[in-house]
Amino acid sequence: IIVVSFMGFFTMAAQTNSRTNAVNEATFLAQEEIERVTYCSNNGYTAQAARDGKPVNLTNVDTSIVQDVNTGLYQVIVTVKDGGEIRAKMETILPFAEETDSTP
Repeated sequence: IIVVSFMGFFTMAAQTNSRTNAVNEATFLAQEEIERVTYCSNNGYTAQAARDGKPVNLTNVDTSIVQDVNTGLYQVIVTVKDGGEIRAKMETILPFAEETDSTP
């Protein structure tokens, strides 16, 4: 009986560790993407350039950059998904360089 109890305990602990590792990895990916977008903001990139600069291998990371017309600032939301389930989500507000109108 004692052995079975310990086996159940260790099984639950292993599942918890696995979930914790998945959340930690997702949080790391979200933080890395927020830092990349913040770098773009701080170094004169436009919001579109920040969108276009996302590494192609980050297929499970969605980055939304939307301008607030009232303030001119951009809301950046980074969502990390695994199997369709959201594992991490981070959000910040940043300024970006102005987009230039290329039409004559």
